[in-house]
Amino acid sequence: MLAGVALATSACAAGDTVQVIGTDPLIVVHDFSSGMQMQLEATLAYDPRSKCLRLDFRSGSSMLPVWPDGTRPLIHDGKRGVQAPTGGRIVEGDTLIAGGGSVDWASNRPGGVELPPDCLPAERDFNVFVINADDPITVDSR
Repeated sequence: MLAGVALATSACAAGDTVQVIGTDPLIVVHDFSSGMQMQLEATLAYDPRSKCLRLDFRSGSSMLPVWPDGTRPLIHDGKRGVQAPTGGRIVEGDTLIAGGGSVDWASNRPGGVELPPDCLPAERDFNVFVINADDPITVDSR
């Protein structure tokens, strides 16, 4: 719990920004100078209603990914995804392993970040996973 508070605090430090880019898919990127070191394994999925990407876990839950700065949305062979500076091309259906940490944006969203309502999973307290900029993203394409 303290780690989430620490990230939320560091996300508000001078120079740290979060922005929404793209329209379909719509992605969120950050330029945080530090982050948490939790590791996740999840499958990238796309929600056509909100046009947002999400991370689906084996447990059945999901989170909104917040990508490192320099990540760009893309459509490749009809699949939505991203081109990430530390992971290359990642599209829906790919499994990724990345470092970072989870944050609750339902009640503690950075100012100015406007998202379609369906982008944030409602069933979780911690509904966003901020992917570290300094850690490589491993991708398993299926």
